[in-house]
Amino acid sequence: MEQALEQGLTLSGQSTDSGALPDIAKAISCFEKAAALGSPEADYQLGCIYIGQKNSEPDPDKAHTHFLRAGIAGHTQAQAILYEMSEKGIGTEKNHTEALRWLQLAARQLPAAQLKLAEQHYRGIPPLTQNTDKAVELINRALAEDPQPEYRVFLARIYFGSSDTRRHALIRNLILQDAENGDPHAQTLMADIYQERKGMPPGTTEPERYRQIEHWLERLTEKGDPHAAYRLGIHYERRALQTTGQQQTEYRKLSRKNLQTAAELGHKEAAARLKTQPSAPVGQTAPAITAPASLAGATIRFASSDENDRIILIEMQTGTEGRLDRAYSLNAIEYNPHGSKAEFGFIYTDTHNPHKFYNYQLIGRNVNEQHPYPDPEKENEPPAIITFTQRNGNTYTGTLRGYLACDRFSYATRFDNVPITITFP
Repeated sequence: MEQALEQGLTLSGQSTDSGALPDIAKAISCFEKAAALGSPEADYQLGCIYIGQKNSEPDPDKAHTHFLRAGIAGHTQAQAILYEMSEKGIGTEKNHTEALRWLQLAARQLPAAQLKLAEQHYRGIPPLTQNTDKAVELINRALAEDPQPEYRVFLARIYFGSSDTRRHALIRNLILQDAENGDPHAQTLMADIYQERKGMPPGTTEPERYRQIEHWLERLTEKGDPHAAYRLGIHYERRALQTTGQQQTEYRKLSRKNLQTAAELGHKEAAARLKTQPSAPVGQTAPAITAPASLAGATIRFASSDENDRIILIEMQTGTEGRLDRAYSLNAIEYNPHGSKAEFGFIYTDTHNPHKFYNYQLIGRNVNEQHPYPDPEKENEPPAIITFTQRNGNTYTGTLRGYLACDRFSYATRFDNVPITITFP
């Protein structure tokens, strides 16, 4: 059996001692002899040949037959491949439960299978339920056997998504070396650490926090990452709104430069964002814009992304009295202009179906478990603020700061200086 297996390995080109060209037909003959004598490795090698890994014509059915024999005999690499074949329906019927069984067997020894199983536990992919602690346990096992950057970043991402500040403190040291060595996933998470203030070193100042965000996003942008360029453009756009004079001009230049880079790399949101930025020539300050006296008859549009990069889009049409006019049953709106700024707020009820109503309110403060959804009957909720920056005919553009609260959630979507467009007929 061992002799037939060795001959098969040599004939298939896997032996380092032989300079002869591979002879797959003869290798198959040798592997079949070894497999008939009970060699799981020979069945695994035959599976690899028939799956098309060794310059042979693929035959998924035969590949599955040989991987199955090897997997039943305890061959871990074969078990890992059987997971993929059952998951995707290659050479056998697609069956997630069967795929999970093979993955669990492979994960007893293979770090890569442990990582894949950890992902399934973390995401709660049926028939499993979400189990973050089990996912962490599996990743740590994989790291102990094979300390790959991919495994560390995955573990760090789990810690990043946790509400446990003790886990946040572990993130930076877990991935810093990988980020410095150029791993893009680690670099992205390093930027997230400072942007979201999760896992920063104690005592980090705001200037240092900004510098770290810019450092990691710039390194990713240099590699041609469109989303990093977009994030950098938004970062500098916000920095411009926090400053004045020449520094504001420089930040606007950097914002536009990075948004243009992202747009050229195919980032659609960056291209759309460029159209909303003030169009004053570089080095000049756009003249002050006076807020419109009323929103009567206006179309209002603004959008942002939440913490999960989901786009939150609000587009509304006011009536002739400045009230909301959509498919909402409650249409209260507040608008008070003051020079180039205006207080802005609204309340509406969105009818998702005849039995489900979501009440939304745009306000100037955040809500969470300690500060629940605001009472629509209250008149003292601070409004959101619009800062107008440009007017082109009947269209005003500016930025909005505020929070969109919903009575069905214990948090609010933050609108942090997002572009807003108000168009009059």
